[in-house]
Amino acid sequence: MRREPRSLFMEPSRPGAFPRADQPFLSADEAKTLIDKAISFATSDEVRIDVRSGWTGNTRFARGEITTSGGTTDTTVTVTATV
Repeated sequence: MRREPRSLFMEPSRPGAFPRADQPFLSADEAKTLIDKAISFATSDEVRIDVRSGWTGNTRFARGEITTSGGTTDTTVTVTATV
């Protein structure tokens, strides 16, 4: 029987939802909460969870002036399960 994937992230309308717009990346406590939730879903013998969260910025110059700038916030969760 096939089940629908479950989200590790809470609903955006709920307090403590991930990711938070006011913080560029997950805090250690938020990452730990995410890992604990992912582990609770595991049904395999072993599970490895890798959480990477960060911010990257860029600036483009033309004729000695800044013409464009921006930033990217990214959080990646990788789950490896061994049966």
